[in-house]
Amino acid sequence: MVVMTSFPPPTEGLQHIQEKTEAFVQDKSYGVGTLYIATDRLSWCDSSGQGFSLEYPAISLHAICRDTSQFPHECLYCMLEMPVDDNETDEASDDSTEKVGEIRFVPEDKSILDTMFRALSDCQILHPDPQEEDEEGDEDFFSDADEGELTEEGQATLNRLENMIQMPSQEDFVQMMSANSGSFLNGHHGDGQDDVETCGENKEQFEDADK
Repeated sequence: MVVMTSFPPPTEGLQHIQEKTEAFVQDKSYGVGTLYIATDRLSWCDSSGQGFSLEYPAISLHAICRDTSQFPHECLYCMLEMPVDDNETDEASDDSTEKVGEIRFVPEDKSILDTMFRALSDCQILHPDPQEEDEEGDEDFFSDADEGELTEEGQATLNRLENMIQMPSQEDFVQMMSANSGSFLNGHHGDGQDDVETCGENKEQFEDADK
């Protein structure tokens, strides 16, 4: 909601001041005044000291609009997170549908629009959406995995697993096989002879099957 109040012009964190700038809330002109783009908030006030301020998280989109087919002036366009109330009742409007909040700043010198846009962009970067930050934090672990890098916690877990699962070296494996040669057959431990003889007793059966 845009509320017109009387307040002193901001003096701290100013990135750009643009005099002779007309403010439009929706399509209603609030007159010509001065736009203050500061690091904390965006403010505008007229010659009588009446104006309004916007916090940057409330501005969902800002852009330079040079298309005069929908709005008659080139301007710095701001879309708000919520509808605005210009304190006027529109009996023809449908109460079930809310308009998107739109504010336009029209400087007398249109060549300054690029400078105004850059100043607003720099200030808005300083105020990221807290919800987006939380979502990015939740994805940190998966992002590290996608990039092929392990977090400190992941690396510690990997080291513990490597210590638990130690594969024998090639030399140790050869020695194990040499020491146990003939002692293991099909997973059963024995002296090897009984198993071989048992297989020999069934040799005739397999020979008959071959015939």
